[in-house]
Amino acid sequence: RKGFIIIRHIPDFEIYRKKVFLLWHKFLNSSDDILINYRSKSAKYYLGYSDTPFVTDDGVKHLNFNSFVARPISNTVKSNKYKDFEEGFKNIWPDDYLPEFKSSFQNLGKIVSTCQFHLFDHVCVYLKDLIPNFQNDIQTDLSKNIDVVSRLINYYPRKVVEKNILDGWHTDYSLFTAITHPMFLENSKKIDFNQTCLKILDRSMNEVELVMNENDLLIFPSNSFHILSGGIISATPHVVELNRQKSNEFNCNRVTLATFFQPNPDYIMKLPSNVNSKENIKFTPHMNEFFENNISYQEYSDFLLNYLITRKEQKI
Repeated sequence: RKGFIIIRHIPDFEIYRKKVFLLWHKFLNSSDDILINYRSKSAKYYLGYSDTPFVTDDGVKHLNFNSFVARPISNTVKSNKYKDFEEGFKNIWPDDYLPEFKSSFQNLGKIVSTCQFHLFDHVCVYLKDLIPNFQNDIQTDLSKNIDVVSRLINYYPRKVVEKNILDGWHTDYSLFTAITHPMFLENSKKIDFNQTCLKILDRSMNEVELVMNENDLLIFPSNSFHILSGGIISATPHVVELNRQKSNEFNCNRVTLATFFQPNPDYIMKLPSNVNSKENIKFTPHMNEFFENNISYQEYSDFLLNYLITRKEQKI
């Protein structure tokens, strides 16, 4: 009923989590002349290094967060419908600048995605008893069309934050999202602090502050499983907040990894055969608005992304 699970005692997870986070922080301390080499050549292909600004009320632009996006278990994504994807979505690695970054990132991503694959199998067993023809209609095809994308995120210290929120309430597009416990860094030194600064809405719509150990892995369902299960596996809304318990909270970098276990871009999204209409499902905000039966996962995620971009531009 909480809408999430926490996995503990994962072999080698602690080693690679720490290694990747410290390498990521080292990467971010590089000059702009270096960082620009690892950006995607086109905004259409969301991978490699990127940074996202925000604008305060006085009109000053600040860096909000940096990201590094790559596929840890494949070099690109396969698509028959989107012919440019295979070339455009090839991973971008700083091999010539930070050689050990690629292998460490891949190892951590493989560990996390293995947990997601196991959870996917368990959930499908559960749904087979609840949804007629689930195995034939959805599970068999979906299991052959899984895409895994990992995203390193670094939130910068901020002195002006609306309601102490770094990333507002939202659900993700994927089947499952896995999130590591954040690492806090001050002046490039790790701070021993166990707060996650992450909240979720449970199935009763109560706010729950996530409490987990430093080397635990959090996994929760997202929009795609909400749709494909007919609302049985509900997407979990979540929010990222500031570290409110530290007096120097605005001087800390918050580093974490999110891994999205999602359908391939070509995968056709559809409701279970026993669900007559999307109106029968209790959708999270905006999910209903952008979903139509038998659209591809790429079309669905594009609709959502365009909405979010438009909303942020209007807010700024």
